[in-house]
Amino acid sequence: MISIAEAKAATPLRVLMERDGMVFRNVAGQLKAHCVFHEESTPSLVLHDEPDGGWFKCFGCDAKGDAINYLEQRHGLSRKEAVVRLSGGSRGEVYDRAKALPAPSKPIEPEKVIEPLDAEMLADWEACCADLYTDPSEIARWASWRGLRPAVIEWAARQLLCGKVIYNGQYREAFAIRRADSAMLSAHIRLAPNSRGNEHPKASWRYKPAGVGAWPFAVVPTTGIDFVKYVFVCEGQWDALALIDVMGWEVGMPDSVAVFGMRGATSFKSLLEYRFSDRASFFLIADRDAAGAKWFCNRSSSGDAIEDSFSMRLEALGFRVWSFWPTKAKDLNDAVKVMDEAARDAFRDLLRSKIPTKQRPARPTFRQWLAHQKNRPDEVGALGLKIVKGGKYPPARAPLWKWRTYAREVGWDLNHLQSAWEEWEKL
Repeated sequence: MISIAEAKAATPLRVLMERDGMVFRNVAGQLKAHCVFHEESTPSLVLHDEPDGGWFKCFGCDAKGDAINYLEQRHGLSRKEAVVRLSGGSRGEVYDRAKALPAPSKPIEPEKVIEPLDAEMLADWEACCADLYTDPSEIARWASWRGLRPAVIEWAARQLLCGKVIYNGQYREAFAIRRADSAMLSAHIRLAPNSRGNEHPKASWRYKPAGVGAWPFAVVPTTGIDFVKYVFVCEGQWDALALIDVMGWEVGMPDSVAVFGMRGATSFKSLLEYRFSDRASFFLIADRDAAGAKWFCNRSSSGDAIEDSFSMRLEALGFRVWSFWPTKAKDLNDAVKVMDEAARDAFRDLLRSKIPTKQRPARPTFRQWLAHQKNRPDEVGALGLKIVKGGKYPPARAPLWKWRTYAREVGWDLNHLQSAWEEWEKL
């Protein structure tokens, strides 16, 4: 039986990549090409062409590995399938290693350790977030474009999760990339299709600073990750914000909940660097495509078992896993865009039904409690009297933002409403 080392040497990595249409050019002693794992206008993938088969690294999306890793990531093969393909591959192809890569003019420096943003860069990011949450027209644009409520965009910007960044002379949407210890590493910047720096018909993403790796977009409570019991994982930043929108968590994010938006296949490894409680439950909400299917499947296209699918690896670590998949949309954000109020309530109730809650005395709804305050001689009693007189009020368990919207429509005093809500929450 051929060994893994012999298999990788039998079919060099460069041969595999060139079969997939990649064109390598020698740039300052390095073989560079456009990465096949993300769209880009400037080559960021470097190939180290070596006698044992070689290895690659993309400094744009952090994809990296040897020939086996490439076949796993690019073609969805299992490790066993990749070894078989390499060992039975193009042994007879003419491949002149001597001409593949001239000697570099200087040694290649080792990969640097990624440091958090310094004080000046962090201040710049905070200013980018402020540029967003102080600009109602920009908030409205984001909200309309993504089908989210403006309150969610404003909340995310105030939490320093997203902001407006100037990149290549244009304002771009950007999201915070943080390490497991909450240190901010970079801004993840969206380049719109056919915009400056991205000539492709699809959107592309850049890290600033670059080379930070595929960390997920993380919305973690201020109390930290240690006591989080319910971990919601989506496939991107917009999906994460869409989930927060549906659940109404911009009003008050529960300390027991964390939300993540994945950034590529390798961000799963970074996700596991968070120290979750052994009793944490995971809710995986994947895109409805081939990549999303790999979160849950346990068989490859050839029928071989896959031992490291997303859900199986979580279960192997002892976590409880719930899986969701949009039925009529590509991803969660697209699904939320077309949800009416009834669909939102149904989805919210579905997720809440999977979250066990401690038994405690039932608390009246805000509307019920307010009605019982009708005899009080203060502003709260005045609102209770209005409730008793009847009308079309928000649903029984509506969040505060819905009551605020209603109050504006009928002319209630928002300060009085806030006082009543805070008193009710203390029950």
